[in-house]
Amino acid sequence: METWRQFAERRGYRVDLDETQRVIVISDSDRFESFASSERIVDRALDRMEEFENTVDAGPLVVLRARSADDAAVALQGATALGVNQRLEIFEETGSLKDVRAVNARLAETVVRTHLHEHQPFLSDWMVDGISSLVAAEVTGRAMVDGKAVSLRSVLSQVSRAHKHDLDLTINLMEIGGQAGDGTIMEAEAMAVISFLDDDILSTIVPELGQRGVSGQTAKFRQEEEALLSHVGKTALQDLQDSLERGK
Repeated sequence: METWRQFAERRGYRVDLDETQRVIVISDSDRFESFASSERIVDRALDRMEEFENTVDAGPLVVLRARSADDAAVALQGATALGVNQRLEIFEETGSLKDVRAVNARLAETVVRTHLHEHQPFLSDWMVDGISSLVAAEVTGRAMVDGKAVSLRSVLSQVSRAHKHDLDLTINLMEIGGQAGDGTIMEAEAMAVISFLDDDILSTIVPELGQRGVSGQTAKFRQEEEALLSHVGKTALQDLQDSLERGK
């Protein structure tokens, strides 16, 4: 904590520790005059993540809302030199505070993403992205999808329109995860797929996949398909496809 206080004093940031002492949030002191609303978001996001916790308990996570790429680089360099970069997540927060939903959504997603990376280290990036977006939408009313603050309803409508327009589109977890193209996650589809899995299914699948590395014989997306078929049913992929087309 003291290390981050020194960084904050030099760079004009404030350092806040949430009441549960699970997350340290470092923010531009000129723009974020109070921590109260941010703390509510942090706590609600982490409360939602409790079911996905593993045995990791090494102190609070650190989230830096950097005001510039330079500040982000300085913080990362210092944290790496001090060996405290393992539990650190940095993102640039340059958005207008008038767009408070986007600001809040970025914070919520970052907290969830950092938590999942630590507690479920083998979870695919697309699943981490989808869960982070869904929790952000639950907590703040918006999620960051393709760089825009959007509601879950608008995402489902977007994906539904795409599938109705192109009847050749099918649920392909390899493509959603970016493994079949340029490596870019299909964020809207990822959020939509995760939203169709109820809490009981997610609480079973996430630890199963998040604690299981890729074997030499089975690709990660195949493991995900097998998990869906095992826990949702043999028609899981078709059921998801039908749901995407309906948008609900």
